[in-house]
Amino acid sequence: MDAPRAPRPANVLLATGGILAAALALALFLVPLPGAFGPLFGAEGNGLARTLNDARTWSSLRFALLESLASSGLALALGLPAAWLAARREFRGRRLLSSLGAVPFAVPPLLVALGFVMFWGRSGAVNALLVRVLGLDEPPLSFLYSFHGVVLAHAVYNFPIVMRLAGDLWSRLPDAQADAARSLGAGEGRILLGVTLPQLAPALASAATLVFLYSFSSFVIVLVFGAMAGSTLEVEIYRAARIEVDPGRAASLALVGTAAVLLLVAAYAAIEACHARPGQAPGLRNPRKPLRGGIERTAAAAYGLVVAILVGGPALSVLIASFIERRGFSGAFRLGFGNYLRLFESGGLGSLGATVALALMAASIAAATGTAAAWGLRRLGARGPALAFAYLPLAVSPAVLALGWTRVLPGRGGASLLAVALIQAAGAWPLAWRSAHAAFSKIQGNVLDAAATLGSSTADRARRVDLPLAARGIASGAAFAFALSVGDAGSLILASPGGAPPLALLMYRLAGSYRFNEACAAGVLMALLGSLAFAIREEASDAL
Repeated sequence: MDAPRAPRPANVLLATGGILAAALALALFLVPLPGAFGPLFGAEGNGLARTLNDARTWSSLRFALLESLASSGLALALGLPAAWLAARREFRGRRLLSSLGAVPFAVPPLLVALGFVMFWGRSGAVNALLVRVLGLDEPPLSFLYSFHGVVLAHAVYNFPIVMRLAGDLWSRLPDAQADAARSLGAGEGRILLGVTLPQLAPALASAATLVFLYSFSSFVIVLVFGAMAGSTLEVEIYRAARIEVDPGRAASLALVGTAAVLLLVAAYAAIEACHARPGQAPGLRNPRKPLRGGIERTAAAAYGLVVAILVGGPALSVLIASFIERRGFSGAFRLGFGNYLRLFESGGLGSLGATVALALMAASIAAATGTAAAWGLRRLGARGPALAFAYLPLAVSPAVLALGWTRVLPGRGGASLLAVALIQAAGAWPLAWRSAHAAFSKIQGNVLDAAATLGSSTADRARRVDLPLAARGIASGAAFAFALSVGDAGSLILASPGGAPPLALLMYRLAGSYRFNEACAAGVLMALLGSLAFAIREEASDAL
């Protein structure tokens, strides 16, 4: 056997240059940390001890942990049936169910919150129907602005993550063990618990950890629904920095929150590394079978009804409300485009332009740095733990980044638009990196060897071979980052940039002024823009 060839010095130098370029870009995400933690070492140096001795700190941390744990459990309960249906069964409506996988990325959290208000709120569609049908004097449902409302919103928003991760693995699981268990007389329930779920454990652990992380770092949904039930560290940082104007407490909470999120990110990276070990990859996708028997069909129909209510109800409520024009204080209304017209008459066109400009900036930063890192690590043959740094930007929450960037790159009344783009790029960076990394990994080694035998330099191969072949994956990551930026209201609320407010911030302000119908119109425009970018991303991903 031939000895492995040592990498050429030029190759190592160029690959190292790619890593250094990505590391320099990643350092831009760490630059605001001194600004975020700076007050701990100034006149507010006693802020950490004061914050640690404050019962509110531990109450918010406890609330965040409990709601994240409950959200993860409910997301698993909702996502597992969807994963089985999408992966193992063929039925009418399967494509629609699979398309829900785009919800956590194409639908903004603020739009989810507004949809829940319009559907489940005290004046929402469900309560209005129950009051009318049952002849009640008061709306019977009041769970929304509570712990249960936060958990339900997080679970409905994030269960498609479970569906996608578990469903992808489930579709490739070999049937041999399950068939052997059936031949020994095991029932379907015992096979599920004893055979299938253990095989799905890596994907379920990864999905649950990711949902827990997203729920723990959630800002908008907790800000809207959690006021009467509790608060999280993210919301407390916002209140300390913006409402109480207490930089010492804000910096202390940022430190505590960063330490907590860092532990969660480390757990997620470890689970992902175990899941990606060589030799553990399942085989080809199994053919999907039609629903069998009345029990499966009834169960699938019942589950479809639950998903239609939980997902379709709020979405349809927002869409309908965006076309409802109120007439004065009488409560009369009509259908029309008046909300959209008023939106553009009051500066909506500028908001649309600001949204696109900000999303393009964030997508460019995330895609460029993610591509540089993926290419550089591939050239060095990095594996396992060396790839874990891709998740480091997730360890610094948007609230911490906003707190720091507001001081490092101040704008008019808050942070600059560039600072907001950097905050959003940090959140989208791991996803853009993974898309580029997957694209580079699919390039066959014989293609690169052929380019090398023709005398091409590493730089030429990167320009003529690597980047063209990975272009779709890079574009997919950029579209991903664009869609996330369009719907990211949290960083905008936290950083408060000047100028024309992007659609997400405009929507938040309209909802806060009880102009819900105009807010719904802004949300529909935002969802269309994000969905268009995500559709481009999905097309690019499918072509890989």
